[in-house]
Amino acid sequence: MNKFRNILLDLVIALAVAGFAYFLSYCFRSCTQNDADVPKTAKLETVSEISELSEGIDNSAFENWVVKKFDFERPNLSLLEHNAGEGKDAASLLIEMDTDNESISYMIAVECIWRKEISSKGLYWATEATLKRYMNSADEDDAKLFLIFGLGGSPDAPKSVYIVPIRFLQERVLSPSDLANYECESTHGILDYEVPAHKLVLH
Repeated sequence: MNKFRNILLDLVIALAVAGFAYFLSYCFRSCTQNDADVPKTAKLETVSEISELSEGIDNSAFENWVVKKFDFERPNLSLLEHNAGEGKDAASLLIEMDTDNESISYMIAVECIWRKEISSKGLYWATEATLKRYMNSADEDDAKLFLIFGLGGSPDAPKSVYIVPIRFLQERVLSPSDLANYECESTHGILDYEVPAHKLVLH
């Protein structure tokens, strides 16, 4: 009787071991198959890969579009600087706006960036060193720094426009949800600075 129980116990243990081995083999095959099915494009982009989408873009046409949107024929607006090219130390535009009280004026620094499209991770529009230079220059001029970002369409007729106040270094990378908070309702109208709210708006 004891011999029969021992044989039965050995058989149960052997079946359990074989079943466990099959389960492990099945799990391994499933994981391997799932990895093979994941397309390469599903990998998350790195900041370096996002930056490659931003290189070699000529923003001059978009800068000119932005300049026209300010309507500098108005007597209270003056374009003090229009910086262009690589290695610049300040944002694209430096603008002075006079108020009804001639003793008070406001300075606005504007960086203009256009992209045909952006990565699913968002917009990487400046290196840390570049943004530091822009922020330092704006501080020296006592200016508020803004990014005007045109997306889609063409540089002189963007499909969408975003106006982002830049206050911190981490804002050199803007996620799609970040940008959504600053999308203009329309690309038509003129740009104006709302003094009480310190906002640059397109209306």
